[in-house]
Amino acid sequence: MSYAFRRTAPLVFSIFSAAACVSPAPSEADDTTRATSALAASTVTVTFGASGAPVVTGALTVGESLTVAYDAARLTGCRGDTNGHAAWVVTGFYQINGGAIGAVDVGGYVPPQGANATFALTQPGTLDMWFQNTSLWGCSAWDSAFGQNYHFTILPAANAPGFLGNAVSVVSRATCNNGGPCDADRAALSKGFHYDTWARQRAAIRNIYFDIWKEGVTDFDNANLWQQLDVEVHSRVVGEAAFTTRYVAFDHRVGHDARFVVPMASLDPLGGGPNGSSIASAADCPTFATTLSGPPGSQYIDADVEMYFTVNGSELRPTGGGLFRGTFENYEGLYAVCRK
Repeated sequence: MSYAFRRTAPLVFSIFSAAACVSPAPSEADDTTRATSALAASTVTVTFGASGAPVVTGALTVGESLTVAYDAARLTGCRGDTNGHAAWVVTGFYQINGGAIGAVDVGGYVPPQGANATFALTQPGTLDMWFQNTSLWGCSAWDSAFGQNYHFTILPAANAPGFLGNAVSVVSRATCNNGGPCDADRAALSKGFHYDTWARQRAAIRNIYFDIWKEGVTDFDNANLWQQLDVEVHSRVVGEAAFTTRYVAFDHRVGHDARFVVPMASLDPLGGGPNGSSIASAADCPTFATTLSGPPGSQYIDADVEMYFTVNGSELRPTGGGLFRGTFENYEGLYAVCRK
């Protein structure tokens, strides 16, 4: 047995109460995604008792895991059993800084894989929470602080950077500033990038850059920068579940900021065979999703890659959350054996 919920915008509910039982209205909004990773034991807990305001134990800090302890007696609008088991569930929804909505099971029916009432605090800022009680018979009731949702503040980690941003991509033949990229060629990474065959063969600069400021760390020529900033890129081909993590190299200092660089080639899933040759064996063909572009006879093979960055545990993502994205392209003929 499982329960699906499709949430409508806006994010705040205005008429719900814990005792109400109503049928949820259908919506074409994005499906709420359930938390799927089993996290380590949490050092931070938010407890929702049978009544009253929630109580936080510990400090809500980036990098911590938050466990939700929810008293099912708090929300009893929808109940009922079937075959000796609860046919209802209480689901907790959470949202960090207005980004993607996650969900955890906090009461009622426990699915075969077990309930998961823990999730990661990935960014400093505002955490919003609200709860829904549903049943097998279509009942729906809410605990949402009378439509305002419950609000918490997530603190930055003690070693978090003071600033993390200015993420850009540069694909250009032109160079400036001692062989580096020209400022005019910097494009916001949130708009995506296209790493095509021209970029592979002609571009002098084909990199991703972003800036970090941390007082007393990046504002001088610091030989220990690599020890004080743990900078990583996490990437995957769209459709894959797992991210690959790589360290990111320091490029140069810009005023009080440290600029770091990710060569696009290091993220490229379509490099062909050895030294860019054709794939010789079907066993070496991509296992991820690809598409074809271009006219017949001169087609290209494309794959989309998505990514985000972390610095001492703090995340750099597009505004509002989500992932940065780029398209990699190569000659379809290099993968002819994969099309047979």
